[in-house]
Amino acid sequence: MAEAAIALFASLGTAAASAGTAVASAGTALATGIGSSVAGLASAGSTALSILQGAATAASVASTLVGGLGQAAEAETNAKLAQLQGNADVLASKQKALDIQRDLLVKTGAARVAFAGSGLDISSASAIEGDLKDQAAFNTSIEEENAQQAKLMAGIRARQYRNSGGLDLIGASLKAAGTGANYGIDIAKRG
Repeated sequence: MAEAAIALFASLGTAAASAGTAVASAGTALATGIGSSVAGLASAGSTALSILQGAATAASVASTLVGGLGQAAEAETNAKLAQLQGNADVLASKQKALDIQRDLLVKTGAARVAFAGSGLDISSASAIEGDLKDQAAFNTSIEEENAQQAKLMAGIRARQYRNSGGLDLIGASLKAAGTGANYGIDIAKRG
């Protein structure tokens, strides 16, 4: 009877060992399957992350370039406005010069009338007329100089705007290139 009990316990031990081996094999298979699934999900997640990051980088590059183009276009508009303002200043100075010449004619006529009205010879007003002409010539030359200065300053402002717009566009292009390069480096680091 003792032998039967030993045999029973031995068979139970063998059955338990076999069951343990089966459970261990199932656990290993399960762990391997889960590990493969996690690795697959991680790989899929990495691919999805790369795609999203690439899309975000492309959008950032496009946004930077569009911003640079916008700044360049604004600078060109400002340059054209500066030139228009310079042209308007030139026209205003020319108008003032014409007004000075008209004023000279009015003053010369008034001087002649005054001399004629007082009974003096009109030719005796030549000294006053000469004075009026000299003053008008001086004032006209100042207005002509103002016109040239306005035109020159408008040209300088226009060049400054264009240079600024060009530099903004170059800066935006370099920033966009840097963003794209950073994305490439990040992808290369991930392998």
